Amino acid sequence: MFLLIMSQQEHICKNCGHSFTGNHCNNCGQKIAHRLDTKHIVHEAVHVFTHADKGIFALIPMVVFRPGTLALQYVQGKRKSYFNIFQYLILVVGIITFIMSKTHYMENVMQTFNPDSAKGSARVLAVQGRLMSFIQHYFNIFLFSFLPVFSFFSWLFFRSKGYNYAENFVLQASIQAQLNTFSLFIIPLSMLLGKDFRGVVIAFSFLLLLFANMMANRQFFKVPLLKGFFKGLLVYICTSIVQVIAIFVVIIILIQQYKK
Repeated sequence: MFLLIMSQQEHICKNCGHSFTGNHCNNCGQKIAHRLDTKHIVHEAVHVFTHADKGIFALIPMVVFRPGTLALQYVQGKRKSYFNIFQYLILVVGIITFIMSKTHYMENVMQTFNPDSAKGSARVLAVQGRLMSFIQHYFNIFLFSFLPVFSFFSWLFFRSKGYNYAENFVLQASIQAQLNTFSLFIIPLSMLLGKDFRGVVIAFSFLLLLFANMMANRQFFKVPLLKGFFKGLLVYICTSIVQVIAIFVVIIILIQQYKK
C-alpha cells in the first residue's frame, strides 16, 4: 500500500527538474533519488560489473570471441544488453597506455629490431627515442586518431554490403576492443620473456591481428573466410600506409625541433 501511494505522488526529478508520478522520471528515466548510503554505493559498483543486461563481464566474452557479432547486434539496435562497447574501448586502451608507459614497451621494441642502435648517430637516437616515447605515452590518442581511418577503409572495401560509415566505425571499435584486450596479456608476456623472445611474440601478435580481423569481418559482413581475410588485410595495409605517412611527418617535426 505504501509503495502504491508513493507511486501516485508527484515528484520533482532531481536530475532534470521534470514533474512526474511513479518511480521513474518520464523525461530522463532516472529513478526517484534518495540520499546515498554505503549500501547503495556498493550495489551500484557491483551492478556495473556484474548485472546481466549490461555488465562488463558479460561483454568481455563477446569482445574476445565474437567482436563482429557484437558490432552487428549494436548496429541492428541491440544496445542495452551489454556494457557500452565504446566505454569499454576507452577503458582498456587507457590501461594499455598506462602499461606501455610504465614498462617503456615501445622503446624495448625499438631495441629488439635495432640492437645496434647504440652505434647510431646521436641525432637518430634522439629522434627515435622521442618518437617511441611519444607513441607509448599517447598511445590512446594515437589509436583513437586512426580509428576513423580504419572505419573509412572498412566502409570502402565492404561498401557492397550496404553498411554506412558509422556502422563500420562500430565494427572497427569492436575489433580494436578485442585486439587491445589481447594486448593486456601479450605486452606483459613480451616483457616477461625478454628481448630474445620479443620478436616471436610480436610476430604472433601480427598473425593474431590478421586472424581477428578475418573472423570479425566474417561475423559482421557474413562473407567467406578468405574474402574476410583479404579485404581485412587491405583495410590494415591502407591504414598502415596512412600511419607511416603520419609518423614520417612527426619525425620531420622532431628533427626540426632537435636542430633548434
